[in-house]
Amino acid sequence: MWEKKIEEARRFFGIADYPGNLFDFLGNKKVIDEHKLLLFKQDLDKLSGFIGYSYGFTIICVNYKRNIGHQNFTLAHEIGHMFLHNGISKSDINPERAGQDKEELEANLFASELIYPEKFVTEDYKFALENNLFKKENWDDLAVFINSLCEKYYTSFIFAFNKMSNGYFRNYKSRAAFYSRFKKHIGNLSDTFPKHMHVVDYNHEFYQVNIEPYNYMKELVKELVDKQELGLETGESIIERYEKLGGNH
Repeated sequence: MWEKKIEEARRFFGIADYPGNLFDFLGNKKVIDEHKLLLFKQDLDKLSGFIGYSYGFTIICVNYKRNIGHQNFTLAHEIGHMFLHNGISKSDINPERAGQDKEELEANLFASELIYPEKFVTEDYKFALENNLFKKENWDDLAVFINSLCEKYYTSFIFAFNKMSNGYFRNYKSRAAFYSRFKKHIGNLSDTFPKHMHVVDYNHEFYQVNIEPYNYMKELVKELVDKQELGLETGESIIERYEKLGGNH
């Protein structure tokens, strides 16, 4: 079922093959107007993100204090809940890990395919094999290649590695052992590759609070109150409700 829902989501948001930075598709006023989707970025402490529903709107909030690849996967995961489990509010601590129940697993599979489709995984894996990138003497080149996947698909380094290389290993244990040695060889990613892709950099736009949806809702509520289509007290309660869902700002 989730495969069909991915195609539905791509059509819904106008995504041709893969979204890259999914926030570029969803973080604008047009999406709010057309799809009634409010996308917040806040400090959610231990949560990676959540999805909720209120007053006919879908509310998604993502923790900006995670690297952009993690944020992107979290957003795709919440969109998965939106299309697969609509109307059910969810909070996620780390959606990049395997889910603990059927709905979380479905949302993970949805997110993985949405941001890094299997047809591209096949092409990338073939490239890695043809260039012998898994041989230890070529690990520097493998790191550069994995980083290029991160920048193309907006994923975390470990997610891009795991998905692209999955066919190379017999099981999870052998892949984890390889990655441990490989990662030790690379060292800190931010020392070699663009810092904003791999660690939280508060000077970069990826790691900023997004309060634009609050401004939108306040203007919308004010307009309805002015038209006397909504009572003042009700309007104030709606704004308060959104602020609680979105977190402090």
